[in-house]
Amino acid sequence: MSTKPTNPQDIPEVNLENESGTRAMEEALQSSFTILKIVIAVLVIYLLVFSNLVNVKQDAEGVIVLRFGKAQATSPEEVYKAGTRFAWPYPIDEKVEIIRNRPINSNVAWHAAIGLAERGDDIGQRPVDASRDGYAVTMDDKIIHIKAEMTYNVSDPSKFAFAFEEATAVLQLILDNGVTFAASRSDLATILENPTQFAENVKSRVVKLARDYDLGVEIERVNVGGDDVKLPFMTKKAYDKFSGVRTSVDEVLSSAKIAADGVRRAIESGGVGSGASSGDVATIRNKAKNEAEALRASVKSLASRFQDIVTKYPDPVARRRYTEQLYYEAMERIAENEDIKIYLVSKGGKLNRSKLRLMINQPPPEVSKEKEGGGK
Repeated sequence: MSTKPTNPQDIPEVNLENESGTRAMEEALQSSFTILKIVIAVLVIYLLVFSNLVNVKQDAEGVIVLRFGKAQATSPEEVYKAGTRFAWPYPIDEKVEIIRNRPINSNVAWHAAIGLAERGDDIGQRPVDASRDGYAVTMDDKIIHIKAEMTYNVSDPSKFAFAFEEATAVLQLILDNGVTFAASRSDLATILENPTQFAENVKSRVVKLARDYDLGVEIERVNVGGDDVKLPFMTKKAYDKFSGVRTSVDEVLSSAKIAADGVRRAIESGGVGSGASSGDVATIRNKAKNEAEALRASVKSLASRFQDIVTKYPDPVARRRYTEQLYYEAMERIAENEDIKIYLVSKGGKLNRSKLRLMINQPPPEVSKEKEGGGK
């Protein structure tokens, strides 16, 4: 077998520049893969360690760590202890974070924000919309807008976190109920004039419900300020007029009380003083004194006359005859006077005998037909 000699011109040339570029690219890719592996390793370490670290602030928040669904620590001292907590990623561990103190606002009885400054209080421009506005009904069947703020403290983290699916939603319902319940037990004037006392009534109701539901919380305060109580716009004008009348009545009563106090002081001081009150008291006192003296003299004269009769007629029979004689003589003198009218009135009933009573210058009372017919 014969071989042909190789021609150097037939051998292909090798591009050394492409070979060096390929090697450089391979080295760059290897470096990129190395960097990517390092980044992935850092991310894994961060996810395993740093992302599961929780920093707990003292008395402000707490964390309960669940390991395979079981709580590791549930006492308030351990849950709220300041420091850093570590938990493995899910599904090994799970973190339940708790805010120890948080405010809750109730707007269930508040009106919708629709721009009072632009639309005013005209019922034509601002129609009543019960689907947007909330109301509370008072004990005297009045409607009112009320909003309140409640602050609570989680005293039992385990009950708060696991007894209910959403304990804060239950607290919201409790506060709404407290507002409407306290309004139904108070009249409108009391709520408007003393919102602080109304807030205490709301707190009493909220504390009772929180205890009944056993939420594991303590109610710290309920706040209802002066601006948190408002009349509905369609009743405000009428109530302002009513309040104006009530103010006038209070002023009249106050003036009457001052005058009464002045008269009382003048009486206690014997009418000595200055002003119209002391003069009126002195007049009334003098008139009463004169009438008392006249009555005293009349009684004294009558007693003296009776005493003379008893002395003159010691025998009861003789004394009776003498008094009957005086009676008849007096009746004769009365009968001779044409200006005097005499009425004989029958008095008596089913159990008492009928009696005739003499009434002088005083007409007898009218007898109804029922009494004349025996009460039928």
